[in-house]
Amino acid sequence: MRKAVVLSFLLLSVLLPISNADSDFQRPRSTSTEFSYSGGAEEVILRGEWDWIEETPLTLNNGVWGVSLELQEGMYCYKFVVDGIWILDPMNSETTWCDGFENSLVRVDDKTKPKLAVESLSIDNNSFSARILYSGSTPDQVIATLEKGSGGISSTWNLADWSLDISANNLQDGKYRIRVSASDGEQNQAEELLLPFWIEEQKFQWDDAVIYMIMTDRYINGNTSNDPAPLSGAANGGDWLGGDIEGITSNLDNLQELG
Repeated sequence: MRKAVVLSFLLLSVLLPISNADSDFQRPRSTSTEFSYSGGAEEVILRGEWDWIEETPLTLNNGVWGVSLELQEGMYCYKFVVDGIWILDPMNSETTWCDGFENSLVRVDDKTKPKLAVESLSIDNNSFSARILYSGSTPDQVIATLEKGSGGISSTWNLADWSLDISANNLQDGKYRIRVSASDGEQNQAEELLLPFWIEEQKFQWDDAVIYMIMTDRYINGNTSNDPAPLSGAANGGDWLGGDIEGITSNLDNLQELG
C-alpha cells in the first residue's frame, strides 16, 4: 500500500500528481458560513445584506451563540441584533459600509473549489518547514514552487490525511517565497497560498524598527499621461499632486539605500 508520494528535487518547483487509489480519507469543504457571538444576552439575531428583512436567530450552545447559513460567493454586510440593539460583530475587526452605515463584513468564497490552509509553519536554523491541509473533493495535483530565493524544496503528499509537508534546508540568508497551488479531479483550482519568509542571522524585531511610509500622490510623478484635471474648489493641498506608482518604482534604488 502506498501511504505517501515523496518527491524531492533540487529544483524551484515540486509537482505532485495525486493517486488516492489506496486511501479512503476525505476532507470535504463545508458549504455553510458560520456566525458566532459570545456574550450575555436573552436573544441574538443575525441580519445581513443577503436579505436585510430576514431575521435569523442564533442558538445558544455552551455559552456561545451561533448559526450556520448557506450563502453564495461574495462579500456581505451584516450585524447582530442583541436584545434589540444593533451591534458590529465584536469578534470580527473587518468592517465596510452599506447604505451609509458601518457594518461587519463577511467574505464568502466559492465553496465548490478546493481549499488550502496552513496547519503549521516553522523557521529554524536556516531551515523551513510547513504542513498544508487540503479540503474539498478528491485532489488531482498539488504544486509547491519556490518563487523567490535560492536553493531547493522537497515535498511529501500524505494520503492518510490529505496534507502536504514542505521543507527546505541549508538556506542562505535572504528573502524567500513559496507558492502552493492545487486542483481537484474536475480541475477546480484552489486559491493559492503564498508563504513569504526570511532567513537572517538575527531575527527581525519590530521594537525600534524604522518604518517608511510614502504618500504616493505627493512623491514623484512618474507618468504624466495619466494626470487628471485639477478638482474644482479643492483646498490647497487637498487635491491630487501628481505622484503615482511609476514614480515610486522609478526611485526604488534610492529607497533601498535608506536601509
